[in-house]
Amino acid sequence: MGTEGGNREASAVENAVRRLMASEEGDEIRKRGAELAATLRQATEPGGASRLELDSFVAHITR
Repeated sequence: MGTEGGNREASAVENAVRRLMASEEGDEIRKRGAELAATLRQATEPGGASRLELDSFVAHITR
């Protein structure tokens, strides 16, 4: 890859970062990301759905 290709990639990254950081679309993406993170955190805490399923699976295969 030459310098020209690197400049295009850098420009694409810059545009994506600007879009995510300085737009309503970016605000919505960050909001959805935070909501997803909270859901995943709850699911993996003790008593959470994913944690219960994993504990059940481990108990089943170690009998």
